[in-house]
Amino acid sequence: MKKLFFALIACGLLSACSDPDIEISIYEKHDPLFGVRYELLKIKAIEDDVTIEEIVANRGDCRLQKIKLPRKLSFGQSLNLGAYECDVI
Repeated sequence: MKKLFFALIACGLLSACSDPDIEISIYEKHDPLFGVRYELLKIKAIEDDVTIEEIVANRGDCRLQKIKLPRKLSFGQSLNLGAYECDVI
C-alpha cells in the first residue's frame, strides 16, 4: 500500500517532466505532542533552476501542508512538507 502512495506522489510531481529534475524521499513520522502519524515529503532538486508548480499526493486524497507555490529550487536545495490523512485504497 505504501509503495502505491509513493508512486502516485512521484507521478503527480513528474507528470509535466520528461526527465526527472527532482529526487523524492518520504519519511514516516510521529508527532509525540498530538499522537498523530504523518508522512514527511522531501523534494530535492537534482538539476539547476527547478520550479515546483503543483504537488498532488494520492490523486488529491491527502491533506498536504500549505506552502506557497510556485517554488524555485536550485541544485541541492530541498522542500519539506507534511502529508496528513493519507488513506491508500
